[in-house]
Amino acid sequence: GNWLFWDLLVKRLDVLLVHVVVYSQLVPDPRAKLLCLAGIASAFYALHCATNPFDNRQCALLDRVEGWGLRVRFITCLVVEMIVILNTNSTITFALVVVLLVANAHYVLTMMLLIIIEVPKSLEAALKKGNTHEQSETLWNRLLSC
Repeated sequence: GNWLFWDLLVKRLDVLLVHVVVYSQLVPDPRAKLLCLAGIASAFYALHCATNPFDNRQCALLDRVEGWGLRVRFITCLVVEMIVILNTNSTITFALVVVLLVANAHYVLTMMLLIIIEVPKSLEAALKKGNTHEQSETLWNRLLSC
């Protein structure tokens, strides 16, 4: 899909809701805050999966990457919630933390690998379009500043 307003409206609403839950007294109990954060994470993950709002070039890479990030965010909220609310013993807590670390590490390493692969491709495509070396340097700086 191509939802031009997605980052401006939907992602900002997501951040706003998280900030309201975390930093206000609207939800005073810490355990209730965890439940709300997991609910927000699941709602925005479901909304993303239902709409696939980003550009579909490169086999919908942007949608897939955003989906992976939202999934890891939900898993993180869910695992922390399970540890705190269920008051798990040390063995179960350790196992859940390992799952959490593996999920987050997998996401970070996947992102790093995709950046390493895609940045040179973008530069090569810019050079093939006939952009000058100066324009390619500007593109490189823009890619690195994201």
